[in-house]
Amino acid sequence: MYGKIFKSVFEGTMRGKRDVLLVWMNLIVNADKDGYIDRTFRVIADETGMPLDDVKNAILELESPDTDSRSQELDGRRLERMDGHRNWGWRIVNHSKYSAIKNEEDRREQNRIAQAKLRAKIASNSKQASASVSKISQASAESAYVAVAVAVDEKEDKKETHSRPMVELVQGEKNQQNQGLQENEKSPESPKSDIEYTTYSNPANKDLTENHDMTKNDSKSEETKKRQKVAEWFLKYISIHPKKTKRFIVEQIWFEMFLNPSLSDQDAQDLYTKIITTLRVQKDKHPRDDTNYTYFPAADAWLRDGRWMDEVETKQPETLQEQADRMKKKMEEDEAQRKEIYAKVGIQR
Repeated sequence: MYGKIFKSVFEGTMRGKRDVLLVWMNLIVNADKDGYIDRTFRVIADETGMPLDDVKNAILELESPDTDSRSQELDGRRLERMDGHRNWGWRIVNHSKYSAIKNEEDRREQNRIAQAKLRAKIASNSKQASASVSKISQASAESAYVAVAVAVDEKEDKKETHSRPMVELVQGEKNQQNQGLQENEKSPESPKSDIEYTTYSNPANKDLTENHDMTKNDSKSEETKKRQKVAEWFLKYISIHPKKTKRFIVEQIWFEMFLNPSLSDQDAQDLYTKIITTLRVQKDKHPRDDTNYTYFPAADAWLRDGRWMDEVETKQPETLQEQADRMKKKMEEDEAQRKEIYAKVGIQR
């Protein structure tokens, strides 16, 4: 079996007590999931290599009150007997508390590793996507417009013409991304030359320009709608979460998650639904006596650790027939209880 030993065990009131510490660690690693140890003194003595009397003395100290203990549950006792008719078999008093801490740390470590892998994958995909977009933008800019100047000698015969092509890029990648494609402009006529410059534009490029502007406007509109939706989702999340501290940090984490370019709209919707559903279940299952949600992760830690990936048991909603049967059974029980009360006080119905 496996049990986690916290460093604080060597810094408390058991510090320096070798026999007590050895027995205590033996009990921790052999406890079941609820903190019960169903074994005799002799078994513990055989496993630890300690004399039987020393084991009994150590357990007696663990069963005794400790006013200096960090926890004052059962007056600081660390063990209590399982049964009153035998002198062996115990329950670790604070087992559930430290198990929760242990599970929390293990879960954090697992989620930390998973998140690191996810971030590395996203970064790799983003680099590949950026490289592809850069190549496409460069090729589009180079083929966007070509200005051709044709020189015509009016003094010679019409059959004898002279032409000189001149290729000029009128749009760079940066201007294409920030301002869109510009319309072709006519080259100014040179006052000192017989050469006439004529600018030709590809009709297909004109359509490309118009489509590009429309696509750009649509993209801005879609991006605005997406940000509004993500903001609405964030307000829903923060309203459900019991701990609303560090709101600015929580909002940063939320928008980084949902505005990630590699996350499709459907994946974002599925992720949001999973987060809200899991958060509600975990909140409902939290111990009612912890009214301040002391052991519930804060809103930023809940997201950063990927707590929506925790396995939770969701109860299926009752069908109408099940609800009717439950209400009928409750009414029958109430009626039987009333009859019993009336019979006791002598009231005839």
